[in-house]
Amino acid sequence: MIGNNTHVIITERDYRLFEVLAVLGVLLGAQIKIMWGGERISARTVNERLFKLLAANLLKRWFLGTDAGGRKAVYGLTEKSAALIGSKLSPLARRSDSLLVADFFVQHKLLVAELWLAFRYSLPQQALFRRWQGFRSPLLSFLPLVPDGYVELESDQGVLAMFLEADRGTESQTVFGKKVRLYLEFARSGEFERLFAQKKFRVLIVSESERRLEPLRRTTAKITEKLFFFTTTECIKREGILSAIWWRPSGEERHSLAKPL
Repeated sequence: MIGNNTHVIITERDYRLFEVLAVLGVLLGAQIKIMWGGERISARTVNERLFKLLAANLLKRWFLGTDAGGRKAVYGLTEKSAALIGSKLSPLARRSDSLLVADFFVQHKLLVAELWLAFRYSLPQQALFRRWQGFRSPLLSFLPLVPDGYVELESDQGVLAMFLEADRGTESQTVFGKKVRLYLEFARSGEFERLFAQKKFRVLIVSESERRLEPLRRTTAKITEKLFFFTTTECIKREGILSAIWWRPSGEERHSLAKPL
């Protein structure tokens, strides 16, 4: 048994949560519910388990305000749970149970987590989730590029390799343009195949609004028409991540990731 004032037997499901938090940093309670079974598990069961892990100092909790005036819980690792899985990732340095007001770092992390969930738990039957990787440092020592994530899927078209960028509208077009050029430099370096054992990759840009997407697409189109695909979180939720919801830098035709490059 493990814990401070509360004894808790750690389950495989708990360990899985700790491992995911070590990669993603934070998760909403609703996102944890999807991980643990979605509709097959009640919100009450999830909340009761999270409360026990909190009481045993195995999770930290914070809160975000909602548009309706309520609040939603955000969870992260503690030093104790990080040590259990041998994680070197420092737990999020925020005061426990505090209200995170305008915390763009946490909100960005939660958007990345939303994309991870879409790839991990909402794929159609013809696609298989293979791999997710997070990054704490640049891909190459000479290239200051740190993607928000990397995912591989397997479909009847073979392996789909994709880097992810979750855009919340906080970067200027100048900064975004530099990121586009860094991805192109990485593609031309020939290092992708050595690092990831795949031939080609795409870069997925996901924003929270179509209005934000338009300047991102225009900035990209001035630099390249290759590699980049754009969509919104709403399109992903409504139609599915592999549906024809992706725009290229130019044009109004929407594309599916399931089709080959």
